[in-house]
Amino acid sequence: MYNFTIAKPIFIKDKSLEMNFQAGFVCAFDAQKDKSYTLHITGSTYYRITLNGKFLSYGPARPPHGYLRIDSLTLPVIAGKNTLAVEVAGYNCPSFYTLDIPSFLQAEITCGDEVVAATGRDFKGCALNTLREQVVPRYTYQRAFTEVYYMDSPAARWQDDIDSLADELSEVELGREYLDREFPLPEFKVTPPAKFLRTGSYTLRAVENRPLARYFVPGADVKCFNYSDCPNDVLSATDAVFTEDKAACPCTLSAGRFSEYKFSGIGSGFIKTHLIASEPSVVYIVFSEKHERGEIAYGHGQSSLLNVIKYRLPAGEFTLESFEPYSFMYVGILVESGSVSNVEFTLREYCYPVMPAAVKTGDEILDGIMTAAWDTFRQNTIDCFTDCPGRERGGWLCDSYFTGKASLLFTGSTECERIFLDNFRLAKFPGLPDGLLPMCYPGDNLWDTSIPQWTLWYVMELYEFGLRGGDTKPFKELLERILGFFAGYENSDGLLEKLPYWNFVEWSRANNWVQDVNYPTNMLYSGVLRASAEMLDRPELAAKADHVRDEIVKQSFDGQFFRDHAVRNAAGELEVKDDRSAICQHEAIMFDIVDPASPKYAVLMDAVINKLDRHGDLSGLPEGFERLEAFIGCAVRVEVLMKLGLYKQNLEEIKSFYGHMSKITGTLWEHSEGGESLNHGFGSYVAAEIVECLKRLRGI
Repeated sequence: MYNFTIAKPIFIKDKSLEMNFQAGFVCAFDAQKDKSYTLHITGSTYYRITLNGKFLSYGPARPPHGYLRIDSLTLPVIAGKNTLAVEVAGYNCPSFYTLDIPSFLQAEITCGDEVVAATGRDFKGCALNTLREQVVPRYTYQRAFTEVYYMDSPAARWQDDIDSLADELSEVELGREYLDREFPLPEFKVTPPAKFLRTGSYTLRAVENRPLARYFVPGADVKCFNYSDCPNDVLSATDAVFTEDKAACPCTLSAGRFSEYKFSGIGSGFIKTHLIASEPSVVYIVFSEKHERGEIAYGHGQSSLLNVIKYRLPAGEFTLESFEPYSFMYVGILVESGSVSNVEFTLREYCYPVMPAAVKTGDEILDGIMTAAWDTFRQNTIDCFTDCPGRERGGWLCDSYFTGKASLLFTGSTECERIFLDNFRLAKFPGLPDGLLPMCYPGDNLWDTSIPQWTLWYVMELYEFGLRGGDTKPFKELLERILGFFAGYENSDGLLEKLPYWNFVEWSRANNWVQDVNYPTNMLYSGVLRASAEMLDRPELAAKADHVRDEIVKQSFDGQFFRDHAVRNAAGELEVKDDRSAICQHEAIMFDIVDPASPKYAVLMDAVINKLDRHGDLSGLPEGFERLEAFIGCAVRVEVLMKLGLYKQNLEEIKSFYGHMSKITGTLWEHSEGGESLNHGFGSYVAAEIVECLKRLRGI
């Protein structure tokens, strides 16, 4: 692990605790071409690094609470004077993808054992809040702030004019330990330009008393600027009616004109916009993963995200690049004033450096799904396993159980998964009981809550991590604490009852049946106890798992199917409710609650195999039987069909469920119908399942 020898954590004086404050730091140093120079750097919240005016990297990797991760980069220096510039966004707000810690930069350049330059000694810095507007709305509820730039500000020249712009710097007190990045550095390849789709004019809608989503107004669970205090009303400025012209790609766009473009599939990273402004102009860049009603779905106040970037430009030629990474396939430009021409969009990828799995399925649809799974994985694996690279970039448990399956396939090792799991092991979590893990990490948010089922899925992932070759020994102490937490919620029957916080089974009506005793949760608990018995070498936990299994069957099984939950009545007795879900039946098989070969479960097995797929015929089943949802039911079904040895059926259902996704966007989605994220990390697991099915069918 690298340890700083001279560098101090610094920031603009008295600005390290301000919300959404951008700063720039510059260091000039001399280099010899035949020597190697390394930049060691960390900071908060995120930084973008350029060397001699060229993009170098973006970081840092996210650490657990109490730590900082250091990037170490070999610098492609030139002989003589070199200029290193680091742009730091200090967000100072809780979010699902960042820690809420003071803004700072700490960096030093080494050549062998010599420290050539270091923060606190050789770096100058300046405030960039006149270049990037500070008081703006959040980008989403889960992420930090949207981007508004004044390219006509003197601060736009900060890299070349740092001496005249320099501000007083001060050291920032951190009190944290350091870790290496561990994850490999991302790929930053620039894609070919997006293809022109259409052009025309737009007219703004007049909306009075615009309803706003919760992330536009400060509240108990969101820290932000009040939208009414923002000097740029980007919602009103982009909420428009578009009228398409039957024209070729325009050379020039004047005020009130727009044009739209499309990439070959969904990609993740930084939006690069090239254009020429013939006069002072104001433009809005809008983007999205999808079209809705023939238009880019970039958000109008009630959307879950605000895919808008504003630039105020002087006359001149510009290559603009977003500071934040996004996920998108469609991109467009709206010209509010002035005139621009030669518009071109490219994407600087922000992706995990991995090659596709060298697997030939012999089936065009399966090959497309494999490629989509690879692309989805690499876009969602930068410094942890994320749910989506757009709306949240959050490291959600349970999602990670499935993504971990793809990680070994696509990376050839368990290192990515180890680092992800380690973040939970190392951290001290404020506000949660001992043994209960955050549902989404590393990150900070203002929810004083978690999903207890996600901690159980962490244990199941840890177990499978061990089966994949990972070392589970360092996690034993954490595992004991987790078991201790859940033991406190066992009732007199040995089942978990009235688990606190947000209880979650899947995105279906099954989520309405989580109290007081939820049988799918107890099925999962049985699996956790059995896995823990093996990892901890505690056979009594396996006996406990057997007891939980037997009690579930006794209470929940009605002779044909398992019911989802039981509720305490006024007399204090458990009453099993007549609610049944497909996810409950599938988890009964997944966690060995049933013996598939037993005649006792013949009706259940027939229904699971032949009726309880996503769109199966539910006739003949009890009324109100709840279908599977994409998350997590359909993923669990793939596991169950694998467990039952139904490999051909599994492949056909995978093709039916995921084939259209890979064809439309080249990525895998959160929901089969295309709602919300169209680039969801957990879906990459299906590649590992396809490979395993093919191995079994081919006798490998």
